[in-house]
Amino acid sequence: EGLSGLQLLRRIREHFGGYRSHTALLAGAAGVAVLALLFYVVPDLMPPVARVVVGAVRGDGAVADSGAAYVFERDGASGWSEVARLQASDGATDDWFGHAVAISGDRIVVGAPLTNDNGNQTGSAYVFERQAGGAWLQVDKFVPSGAAAGDTFGYGVAIDGDRIVLASLVGGTFVFERQGSGAWQE
Repeated sequence: EGLSGLQLLRRIREHFGGYRSHTALLAGAAGVAVLALLFYVVPDLMPPVARVVVGAVRGDGAVADSGAAYVFERDGASGWSEVARLQASDGATDDWFGHAVAISGDRIVVGAPLTNDNGNQTGSAYVFERQAGGAWLQVDKFVPSGAAAGDTFGYGVAIDGDRIVLASLVGGTFVFERQGSGAWQE
């Protein structure tokens, strides 16, 4: 079912319950984006498909409060529809999966700054790609080399085609590039 911009905002608020304070609605001819303190929305409004990805650090992914991200697509004249709910394959409570999100075409990167891969709150980022049938599949997880406890990688993420930037509050910034083989290199 297609949603209008206002209906999309309501659907987003339903997903995030009390985490909707300080929201601002930005509406334009091409689509709608919602910004908030405790959940993040990033639009990819370029043709051929307009998409919005919404991160929710307290959303229920694999386990309660592990975080989730939601993908909405514009259905032409009929409005916006939720097409996917993304979660970490190894999600744990309080990972903050969805703290930062970015989208480029058929690829989404989701930051989870409180994962505990190389110590408490090392942080990481997950890469999802849209498959031929329309499903979104987790294809990779990045934990920067040398990551240590408290680095909080995944606090900020950005993507542009085959380049992903993963930032932290204290551990610096790392760039990952997709090679011709399809493998990602730091």
